[in-house]
Amino acid sequence: MRSKSTDRVLIKCGFCAAILVLTVIPVRGHFVRVHAQPGAPAIIVPYTVILEQHHAEANRAIGGDVTITQALRSDGSRVFQTVTHTANPPIVERMIDFSSGKHMTIMDLTKRKSTFFVTSASGIPWLRSSAENCVTPVGAQLEKLIAIENVEGYRAARRVRGILTSWYAIDYGCALIREHWQWDAGDTNDTRLVKLIPGEPSADIFADPADYQELPPSGLYGKATSQMSRADASYYSHQRH
Repeated sequence: MRSKSTDRVLIKCGFCAAILVLTVIPVRGHFVRVHAQPGAPAIIVPYTVILEQHHAEANRAIGGDVTITQALRSDGSRVFQTVTHTANPPIVERMIDFSSGKHMTIMDLTKRKSTFFVTSASGIPWLRSSAENCVTPVGAQLEKLIAIENVEGYRAARRVRGILTSWYAIDYGCALIREHWQWDAGDTNDTRLVKLIPGEPSADIFADPADYQELPPSGLYGKATSQMSRADASYYSHQRH
């Protein structure tokens, strides 16, 4: 039987690793609709980065919870994979944004996926610009640049958005190399670099398995909430017929 403390850890770590997942369609749609800010275009530098996320409750370390892999291809397509070790059974999840406008969430262990299509008139809206200290087209509105620092031997832009502080490797495609969530109650989530691999990522992490079951977001997570209802409605309105 799980303790209440363990449940809180799962909730907080799940929120940090999957905050984009639970609002996958509304968030991605928002990024597409916001107009890009003027500035230097992002130069695409492909990479794969592996990180570990750890949770601390009131300054008491709980331990490793989530392994995160992020990758960017030279065509601008990106993937965000999480492996949640504290779940039973573990959860393996991939979110893929293809530069073509195809967007997917894939649950590899249960062989389920959710696919929708949104294109942007302003290019690839998630690309960060190294020339402008890793800002995105919407980052100028939502984030604040705090400093340029040396992190794990990389020149990094430290950017803040609400309770989240992120560090991006300026000279390596603005790969995320550190992250810190600071909760009001004193709990924290820290994401630290394991490995940064320059160059084209493995094709496997971008694979779209043909035999996986296609479902709306609520079918992936089994959640009957108002947020999932909105996500489902957006999913159905962004299909190719």
